[in-house]
Amino acid sequence: MSNEVTSQNMPDEADGVIQTYRAHPRWRRIGFPTESRPLHDALRQKARTKDFAFRKIYDTRIALTMIAQGVTEFAMVNVKDFEGLGFRKVWNPLTAQ
Repeated sequence: MSNEVTSQNMPDEADGVIQTYRAHPRWRRIGFPTESRPLHDALRQKARTKDFAFRKIYDTRIALTMIAQGVTEFAMVNVKDFEGLGFRKVWNPLTAQ
């Protein structure tokens, strides 16, 4: 078995390294409140899917954060990047009637 990282196994390899660090008993994760763990777990699950474009990580994190704070509807010019992320409604306020 090769240890070579390719575009096919990169998400799994990277996730394995990150999870090793996260689980280490002497490492402490700082900067995020404890209650944000479900948000980061959900982001990790979405990012591990085969059809996930890495450039979408920022939009996905923004969406998951807003949803965790209770936002259900989101007015955004760039609607297509936020559809299907869990909002009840996403619309463009510049074109909405």
